[in-house]
Amino acid sequence: MMNRRILCLLGAAAAACVPVSHAFIHPSLSVKPTSSVPKSAMCLSATSPDNIDASLLPTETSRRQVLLSTAVTMAGMILSTGAAHATVSPESLIADLELSLDKLKPIPSLLEKQEWDGVRTILKTPPVNQLWNLGDAKNTILQLAKATDEYELIDIKDELSLSLQMCDQLTYDNVFVYYQPGNGKIKVKEPVELAEKAMKQLSQAIDMAKSAVN
Repeated sequence: MMNRRILCLLGAAAAACVPVSHAFIHPSLSVKPTSSVPKSAMCLSATSPDNIDASLLPTETSRRQVLLSTAVTMAGMILSTGAAHATVSPESLIADLELSLDKLKPIPSLLEKQEWDGVRTILKTPPVNQLWNLGDAKNTILQLAKATDEYELIDIKDELSLSLQMCDQLTYDNVFVYYQPGNGKIKVKEPVELAEKAMKQLSQAIDMAKSAVN
């Protein structure tokens, strides 16, 4: 009997577009079973429109308010997405590359001093990390290639990304070399060479981008 009453109440709530929680708590929908009232009568009583408070029904005004609120929310999302994907000027992207080049310059010296954390901090911090660690969507050189139609930059982007990735990997390995089994050796020459190679590649990208803009 209890299951049948619940089904009746759910039907009444759905028909009236009223939240189920309201249907359960509203006095007009609360039916006390008695021996003198047939089960079918209780369901009819619960679902009868006369027993539903009109104030609980959605009005035309409330529907419009909901639709308007939804439209405003969607418009805001579209605008924010468009702003996030707004085109960045080539000059601004070139400035980011020049800043990255300045950030990379201390790395060979830091490697010689075995300051591994300092090296990895530079490599993992913007704008340098955008060149190899955050994917193509945020890669500065790839954005420049699209903005200037200079697609030879894509080859440089791939080579530079590999140089920076390997420099970071070798630096990371040096941190744990003493904890590895065997006679592990600290590698300084290799990551230094990779850092210097990366700076040459980055300088080449900057020159190419400037030529494309001018």
